[in-house]
Amino acid sequence: MKESLTRRLLFSALAVALFLALLEGMLSWAYAFMKTRERLALRERPEQSHAQHDAELGWTNVPSLRVANLYGPGEHFTSNAQGIRAREEYAREIPEHRRRVVFAGDSFTMGFGVGDEHTYPAQLERLDPRLQSVNLGMGAYGADQAFLRLRRDGAQLEKNAVVFAVIAHDFRRMELDHYMAPKPKLALRDGALIVTNTPVPERDAGEDARLALREFFMWLDLGKAFGRLAAAVTPRAPDAAADEAAIETSEYAPLADAMLRELAADAKRERSALLVLFLPTRAELEHGGSRVRDWLLASAATHGIRSFDASPAFAGRDLAPLFGADGHYSTAGNARVAVALLPVVQELCALAPPAEPAR
Repeated sequence: MKESLTRRLLFSALAVALFLALLEGMLSWAYAFMKTRERLALRERPEQSHAQHDAELGWTNVPSLRVANLYGPGEHFTSNAQGIRAREEYAREIPEHRRRVVFAGDSFTMGFGVGDEHTYPAQLERLDPRLQSVNLGMGAYGADQAFLRLRRDGAQLEKNAVVFAVIAHDFRRMELDHYMAPKPKLALRDGALIVTNTPVPERDAGEDARLALREFFMWLDLGKAFGRLAAAVTPRAPDAAADEAAIETSEYAPLADAMLRELAADAKRERSALLVLFLPTRAELEHGGSRVRDWLLASAATHGIRSFDASPAFAGRDLAPLFGADGHYSTAGNARVAVALLPVVQELCALAPPAEPAR
C-alpha cells in the first residue's frame, strides 16, 4: 500500500514536471517568436520607404519622391529628380548671389526623424539665405559610402564648400561589405584607394528568411545556452568600447586616412573649401567624448583639412529634447548643430556675417 502511494506520488510529480517543462518550452517559443518579429521590424526602417538599390553605393534615394508624414505629422521626406533630399532641383551652376555647400554623410546629416525643413543643412540655409545647402546624406551609410556618393553625385554640381560629416560608427561600417544591405567596400592597393564588392549585389531574397531563423533560435532558451557555451570557448567580439580602444589596429584607420587625402585633393582641384564635421551621438556626450573623434580631427589636420567638432554645441544642455527616441537629433538637436556650424560655413564661403538690422 505504501509502495503504491509512493509510486503514484512519483508519477504525479513527473507529470507536473513534464507539464511545467512543456509550458516553459511553449513560453520560450512564444517569446522567441515575439522578439524575432521585433528585430525583423527594425530592418524595415523608414529609409526603406524612400531607398532603392544602387549598384555603386549599395542604396540611395528614389528620385522625385514625397513620403508624407514619414517621421510624424508634418514631418515629410522629399527627394528631387537627382535623388537628393530636397524640395528643389539643383542646376550644375551655383545660383547667382549665393554660396553652395554640399553636405555628405549618413542618417544624422540626411535628417532621420525630422521633416525636410528641420535637418541641420536646411536650418543652416534658413539661418543665412545666402547659402544653398545640398544634402547628400543617406541613412545607414558608412564613411566610405558618403565619400563615394560625394565623388559621384557631388561632382555633378559646382560648389563653394564641402562638409564631410560623420559619426564615429561610420568608420566601423567601412570594414563591412554588408550593413543593412550589401554595400561597396574600400581597399588599399599600392597605397591607392580602390572600390571592391561592386557592382553591389541586390539584397538576397532569402536573407530575411535566414535572419528570421537565426533570430528565432537565438531567443530560444536552448539557443541562449549554446550562445553562452560558444562565448565561453571563443574570443569575445569587440563591442563599442573595444572599437574605441582599437583605432590604431583597425582596418578602417588607413582607409580613412587615404580617403581624407583624396578628399583634400578633390577640394584643391575643384577650388572648393573642405570641412570635416564630427557629429556626436548621445552616448558619446553622456560618456564625455570619443577617441574616434580625437583620432579623426588629428588625421584631418595632417592633411591640412579644417575640422569642426559639434560636441560643444550640446554642452551644458538637457540632452533629452535634443535627441529622438531612436538616438538621432531632434529638430532642436539639428538646430544646435546648424547654429554652431553657421559661422564656420560663412567663413569657408567667404561670407561676412549679415549686418544686424538697424534699431
